[in-house]
Amino acid sequence: MMNRRIMYRKVRAIVSPAVFSLAVMASFSAYADDITKVTKVTNVSNAKAVLIAGGDVWKCVAGQGEVERDGPTLKKNVTYRLYGMSSSDCRNGTGMAGLYDELLLQGTASVTIHITLYNSRFRYYWD
Repeated sequence: MMNRRIMYRKVRAIVSPAVFSLAVMASFSAYADDITKVTKVTNVSNAKAVLIAGGDVWKCVAGQGEVERDGPTLKKNVTYRLYGMSSSDCRNGTGMAGLYDELLLQGTASVTIHITLYNSRFRYYWD
């Protein structure tokens, strides 16, 4: 005769980690869907930096020229504000007139957003 108590303990010991793993995977897949894009920023304008702000992001990407610089990781369904700045450290009050835009990301694919600042506008593309 088989001891039912021992059988029950073995099943419970196996099922508990399986249920926990499933719950963890579900939470990670929901989180991964929220994270979207890594940005690359190019500044070919007279601005010294590009400020990206929105949600929990406040990133000053300094530098000029046709070199892509790493920007922040952005989330979908969050509106980000982009500013051309006359100081390389994005000090308060150094935003440049007319160099402002808003960016709202949607979709499920994880891509790289390329942001380029020209003298009069921002331009975006992704891959």
